[in-house]
Amino acid sequence: MSDVDAGVQRGPSAARPGPLPRRRHPGAAAAPVRRDPRVRQGRRAAPVRRPRPPPDRDRHARRAAEASGLVQRSRIHRRAQAPVHRARPGRPRHGAPRGPGRSQVSWDDAVQHARALVGWYESYTTAGDEQNTRERYIARFIETWRRRTGHRVVYSAANAHTAGVEEQVVSFPDEYPGPDVTRRRTAGGILRRVHGRRYRSIATVFDHGDVLTGWETGGPKVCAMPSPHESFIDRDLGTARIPDYLVDLRHGAPPPVRHRLDGPAKLRTVSAAYVPEKDAEYHHTVGSLSSAFDAILHIDQVTPTRLLNAPHP
Repeated sequence: MSDVDAGVQRGPSAARPGPLPRRRHPGAAAAPVRRDPRVRQGRRAAPVRRPRPPPDRDRHARRAAEASGLVQRSRIHRRAQAPVHRARPGRPRHGAPRGPGRSQVSWDDAVQHARALVGWYESYTTAGDEQNTRERYIARFIETWRRRTGHRVVYSAANAHTAGVEEQVVSFPDEYPGPDVTRRRTAGGILRRVHGRRYRSIATVFDHGDVLTGWETGGPKVCAMPSPHESFIDRDLGTARIPDYLVDLRHGAPPPVRHRLDGPAKLRTVSAAYVPEKDAEYHHTVGSLSSAFDAILHIDQVTPTRLLNAPHP
């Protein structure tokens, strides 16, 4: 190889060879030169500040509240429509915030109360009434509480809500549009399906007396309730020699009695709406009395409940 081929000049006056330029792939593009647009004539200019319009805090707050409400509402609705599974009792989770200035209501309790309010109003819509939304909420609340505390729960409601059957026929005359006789799936049926015979339901019936009702017909008032219609099981139970008693339906009985207990039964229903002239039309029917209830408490004569803020008689 000659000196010319090496690209180096020989001799005392020859300059030192510099670094060779890096080879670039023929298809590669040259790297762009990045320049700061704020640098002008060697000096850094101040950043340009554009005026901002005044924020409409009320409008943003309203939109945020609406969005949050819609998201939370959809989550609660999906949870209410989801199937209820048996909760595993765990350690208590009170979760009460600590420290000054903190709310004394725990996060779990706040969410539970919020779901109860949403569920109450959703259950009174047309879709909520058709989908038994109230019953799904009740069953899920009970499972949530068991999961939080690990305790056993006493669920107190009308016989139609606690009956441990998958479906029952409910006759309830009211002023709302739609049929008065419908088929319902209630919380008791959901809990019986989840827990089996570990869920116990006790029906409470009576013969006659005074009842505070009429919440949906102009306000609560005391109504005199006559003896049940002859087609109701309440009427048969009222013919016993003992006025007040408790019957355990789980144990054996004579064949005629067992046939009556295992067959369909119609029970009187007293709820938020009541018209005395239609007393025989307020009832619910179960396919099997012993399957719906584990025991029946019969009271001969009842007295009305009293509102907490009502004066003593």
